[in-house]
Amino acid sequence: MASQAKKRKTNFSEREVEIIVEEMEKQKHILVNHFNAGVTHIAKNSAWMEILKRVNAVSTCQRELAEVKKKWSDLKTEVRRKVAQARAAMEGTGDCTTVPVILTSMQQRICNLLGEATIISLPAAEAGAEIAVPISSAATVTLTQ
Repeated sequence: MASQAKKRKTNFSEREVEIIVEEMEKQKHILVNHFNAGVTHIAKNSAWMEILKRVNAVSTCQRELAEVKKKWSDLKTEVRRKVAQARAAMEGTGDCTTVPVILTSMQQRICNLLGEATIISLPAAEAGAEIAVPISSAATVTLTQ
């Protein structure tokens, strides 16, 4: 009895990721804040279902709630990893042969959502521009784009 293997869905498109980040920005007070004791699970589930509806409206395949939540988790993890790399480069604890840490505009938005107040991202004027990202009040890391 050979069961059919589960077919893998397509990767999230840029538009789907953009919608997830937009909705997280809109509903930050419900979904992101760590000390939101006044927010019920019903309100959180409702907010996530709204995000799922918006993602499925532009998606080529129907996403499930667990997939959208996992994508958000992966996005946060990637941004936190890059921030840690930038801090390590600033403190001189990282590998000296590492390439410059580059945060995309979407990653900068996620960073702001996560409350990384120590990082201030400046929009690049053009493709060849450099983005200075202050890590602490004492020093800055220059990220090239």
